[in-house]
Amino acid sequence: MRLRLRTVACAAGLAFASSFLVAAPASANTPPTAPTVLSPENFGYRSLNNVTLTAAGSRDAEGQNVSLQFTVGFFGAATVWTSPWIAAFGLAGNAASVVVPASSVRAGQVYIWSVRARDSLGAVGPPAARAIDIFSNYQPGASGFRYDEAIFLGGFGPRETVNSGLTQVSSATLKSVLADLPSPGTVNCTALPSGLQSQMASVPTGRGTVTLLAPLAQGMRVVMHEIQVKEPALYDVLVASGGLCYRNSKNASGMKPGTVSPHSWGTALDIKLTSQSGYEFYPSKGLGWVTWGLVRTYFYLHEAGWIWGFGFSGDNQDNMHFEIGLQGLNGMIWWGQIHHA
Repeated sequence: MRLRLRTVACAAGLAFASSFLVAAPASANTPPTAPTVLSPENFGYRSLNNVTLTAAGSRDAEGQNVSLQFTVGFFGAATVWTSPWIAAFGLAGNAASVVVPASSVRAGQVYIWSVRARDSLGAVGPPAARAIDIFSNYQPGASGFRYDEAIFLGGFGPRETVNSGLTQVSSATLKSVLADLPSPGTVNCTALPSGLQSQMASVPTGRGTVTLLAPLAQGMRVVMHEIQVKEPALYDVLVASGGLCYRNSKNASGMKPGTVSPHSWGTALDIKLTSQSGYEFYPSKGLGWVTWGLVRTYFYLHEAGWIWGFGFSGDNQDNMHFEIGLQGLNGMIWWGQIHHA
């Protein structure tokens, strides 16, 4: 009898203790890594009859099977085509490809495309770095579009997205950091205070020479050298002008009263093409149009922290205009490269 009671007591104790036990949590499912865009390469060219996108299968921490999904969209915003999920077994470098229906893309349009991965439990990983391509029915030159050829880059989304990741510098900031310049009341270049003028330097840019704030001129020399090495044909048709110029800002309507242009501090420049006409400033074809040469130039300058006037809202679109972003200005301040005049 005593043994029986002890057994019952032990059983009751185990039941009581088990009510406080918590099951060990299952390990969290980690989404797969971003795939790598393989082809077409950035800034490539593809005929509408053969738009094949290829990416490498991503890795999954739990070793699950991975599927890839491709998307194609306008440079500005909207997605125009999304693929179904395509199996990419093996994970360790196997590639998956998909053919974009010709009916989903337009001739002469610049698109972005990307790809993301999903594991067998449904966890979706981050997208791959975007690739930028031209899809067209024809190939105007041996290596794609001519630099002076006008293309429509506006898509159906805001042009402002071309400057994603960069912040425009206000006149108030430039006045605080470099020189408190009053509005000169003209769009013609006027004399700068000597203290600010002494901080300027000139740099060759293609077939021109431009004067900028000295550290920006040094950086522009590096950018132009990169263009000259990678795309000598583009470098040969670039004409940079309109760097340092103390004046009011302006737009399609003319002078903007009470303003000071960033050109006044040597933090902006204008870039044209030798064979270009009508698309540098306010394109006659309308908003969203720009020459391919300026698009190519933008890719280099954007990486160096320059904001493109093509992305200015409304009728402020200014295709030839580039100005340094706040991130670049802060870098010069951090390294003590500039001082207030």
